[in-house]
Amino acid sequence: MNVHWAIPTGCVAVGIALWFVQRRKLKFRTLGTTDDFRRFKAKVREMAKADGWVEMDREGDHERFIQFVYHARRPVFSTLDMVTLVFDEGTVLYNVINHPNANRSGLAALFSRCRRGRRLITKIRERLEGGNERRGKRQ
Repeated sequence: MNVHWAIPTGCVAVGIALWFVQRRKLKFRTLGTTDDFRRFKAKVREMAKADGWVEMDREGDHERFIQFVYHARRPVFSTLDMVTLVFDEGTVLYNVINHPNANRSGLAALFSRCRRGRRLITKIRERLEGGNERRGKRQ
């Protein structure tokens, strides 16, 4: 029985699966809508700073986006979550990923849960909606 094709086929299958996982993580999701992005950015900056997030200085169009990085107090266990918020014609889009310059292997970064980033997005969503109506319905 000739099994020389099994290893390359398995590698291709794993590569395709990882590509789909990465594509899903990099996709921007809709956070909500707002008319005044400058006021929204000020509130988000205040909220992020209170939770220990650091705003990234980036070149380019700062009127359309804002990025934050969370630096853990223990650098060995740091995931360096990165949150990107984009303002596009009244709609706020977000993305939570592991920072590309973090000292982690590619697979560890790919399967990172980015818990702190998701918590920040939840707080921003609650502030944007004016309260968490979903949580009120559950109780």
